[in-house]
Amino acid sequence: MAAAQASMTPFMLREGVQQGHRFCIHHAPAGEARAVVLHAHALAHEMHFARPTSARAARALAAAGFAVLQIDMFGCGDSSGEFEDASFEAWQQDLRAGAAWLQAQHPGRPLWLWAERAAVLWALPAFNLATPAPRHLLWHPLGRGDDALRQLLRTELPAAMDRGLSAAELRRQAENAWAQGQAFALGGFQVPAQLAADLRASKVVAALASTEPGHIHIDIGTAPAHEPATRGPLRVPGALPWLGQGVNEALPACTLEALAAA
Repeated sequence: MAAAQASMTPFMLREGVQQGHRFCIHHAPAGEARAVVLHAHALAHEMHFARPTSARAARALAAAGFAVLQIDMFGCGDSSGEFEDASFEAWQQDLRAGAAWLQAQHPGRPLWLWAERAAVLWALPAFNLATPAPRHLLWHPLGRGDDALRQLLRTELPAAMDRGLSAAELRRQAENAWAQGQAFALGGFQVPAQLAADLRASKVVAALASTEPGHIHIDIGTAPAHEPATRGPLRVPGALPWLGQGVNEALPACTLEALAAA
């Protein structure tokens, strides 16, 4: 008889969310889960670029005994809503609903919060009051919301320059629209005023520097020459998926190794 294998089940989550459904993929291990992992995807265009790498990591984790839930948040991917209506509050509610569903499927298992890039800005605070607190698996996180806004503005800059605008002028136009409560198009996404305000107000730099057990921080790149190899985030070589450089083969493997050892 063939050995049981991990399974991958797409479904629409409606419990605990507002305005419709959230598209999810549940990656279930063949046997009892070692732990459960809730995936918080990256912001806007970075989410789409990183999907192949995060999907590969989710499948690898499930094959190794971890239950993973990937969820498209409100206004993103195949979920209900429009991006121009998104906010930290809506996304945090989605993540809490996803965690509740995942823990109901695999009761008693420890929860890992797997956040990519800017997702740490809304994902980590979403569970501030959770007991026990989830463990953290962070992929190349952005600790300041202003940095995420700058990344979004950069996606629009080539088109803005074609229209004769400088980076400063583009930023002024965006800020003027947000000040009036309007969404502003950046890289094909209508970025709402509320989301821009949430990003500007967000900073989780202190949380990223944690050296506590149950905190895994993985960056892509090499360590500075002055930094001992035993300090700071784990680092892997290769492509930056969220910049459209393709799949990073080392990142899923490093993630699995770090989770297995935690």
